[in-house]
Amino acid sequence: MISADMKKQEGTKTDTEEAKRRQQDEYLARQKNDSSKHTTKANSSRRLSKKFGINHVSAWQILREDLGLKPYKFQKRQKLTANVKMKRKERAGELLKRLSRG
Repeated sequence: MISADMKKQEGTKTDTEEAKRRQQDEYLARQKNDSSKHTTKANSSRRLSKKFGINHVSAWQILREDLGLKPYKFQKRQKLTANVKMKRKERAGELLKRLSRG
């Protein structure tokens, strides 16, 4: 009985794990309600972890496991229009003809 009271005062490992999980749950709730959760340079996982005051590894885990997001860097590419697609198809056909001739 006395040892149980001492453990409560000292803070056992399960207490710290529960507190950590509670903190992560709070972060998750805030993240779901946050309108700026789209990926931008200003909204990186490290910056989000600083914003909510948790470890960046915990932020990565929450984003991956709980929210189902995957880390990636958005790459800009040229716009594919119908005209560009037609040119690409024509050139591929010409290249195929040249390669088949040997």
